[in-house]
Amino acid sequence: MIPISIIYSLIMIPGMVPDEATHMRLTYSLASQIMGVEKDKTTLRGEEKYIYEHLPQAPNQESYDYSYTHLLSGEDNGEYVTIDEDSANWKQIFWYFPAVIGTIFARIMHFGATPTLYIARLFNLFFYIWLTYFSIKKIPIGKQLLFMISILPMCSQQMMSLSYDAILNASAFFCLAYGLFFVYHSEDVRYDEYIKYLFAAVLLLSIKSAIYSFLLLVPILSKFDNINGNVHLERKHKIILILLLNFVSFGSTSSKEVVESTAVSKHIISWSGTEGYSIGWLITHPIEGIALFINTINLKLEWYYYSCLGQDLSWFTVKLPFELFKCWGLLLLISALKKEENKIDGRMRILFICINSIVFFLVLLSMCIYWTPLGYDHIEGVQGRYFIPIIYTIIIIINNKKICLKENIYKYINVFPCFLVVLTIRSLINACYL
Repeated sequence: MIPISIIYSLIMIPGMVPDEATHMRLTYSLASQIMGVEKDKTTLRGEEKYIYEHLPQAPNQESYDYSYTHLLSGEDNGEYVTIDEDSANWKQIFWYFPAVIGTIFARIMHFGATPTLYIARLFNLFFYIWLTYFSIKKIPIGKQLLFMISILPMCSQQMMSLSYDAILNASAFFCLAYGLFFVYHSEDVRYDEYIKYLFAAVLLLSIKSAIYSFLLLVPILSKFDNINGNVHLERKHKIILILLLNFVSFGSTSSKEVVESTAVSKHIISWSGTEGYSIGWLITHPIEGIALFINTINLKLEWYYYSCLGQDLSWFTVKLPFELFKCWGLLLLISALKKEENKIDGRMRILFICINSIVFFLVLLSMCIYWTPLGYDHIEGVQGRYFIPIIYTIIIIINNKKICLKENIYKYINVFPCFLVVLTIRSLINACYL
């Protein structure tokens, strides 16, 4: 992951990752507040302000020249200036804390503005790799699949950027891994593992209005002792259920806030300046609302799939060959068919289908309300990367005992991801530099 992500980071320079300007502003604002140099408005160093105002959204030679020539800059750029943007909310520290720590470290060491950006990105990467490593190590089923997901081109783009997707995706992997560990090996769970799970769960709950909180339902399938026909809960299981009830309560509260804030009859979409859809409209126009969602799925589902894997990178300005992602998709399916000691039973398949359906619906609903002008025949703003946290639970469902591949086959199969990564990086270079 380290060499792959560093190569991606040098090709996808700051600004080319979606919404990175916003992530940079919020990261730097939180760092400035901790350092005591910011009050009401976002405060940056002089050169940081220049970079923020000139971040590219598509490949161009001028931006590459500036980024590379300043990559090892030792200039302090220590004069702080404010920009006309409100300070970040302290609640957002959960989204950005690795990058915030990296930013503070780079500023204290008097690194230049460009090195500071890359160090902040690097701290996000270290956190992503740290959580993902333990996720793959701990997950009792689908290790091969989780590894393949973690190095997908879209994940590789996001894991060394300032985007909170690095935190979100790693936390989702971690919660899934430990949730499944609780299910299959509940008798081996140590108390410190509940603390780790709680830490990742808090991160997962704090991002995207707790839409992905339903991934925390996995431990509900943990084994219980049955004594004389009555369910007996061991202390470990009680702890899991207490955590679970708190998480669901948190998610319900967040969902309630979202509903209350969008139930108004009229609200304005920021990018179009026109009225948008609302919860109230969807309730009073159920047939049209259902048609809106069905039409979106018909038009966009294939694009969601391929863009989730990473065919369209940057701001959809970097398009990679379609054939590459047929291969990535095939490798994901092959990984999911690996013969496992544990099995996916009917209850777990049903739970995964429910989780996937709910999260998919909530992602579409959120963008319907926040990003789609009234009158559009499909939902705007949904991106494939929003489904990375549930891509494991979508694909692992096909794992079964009848159609499976033995362990020894994978020492040959694992050569192909290496070649595929090289081909993808080569295509990425060609798409950005030519």
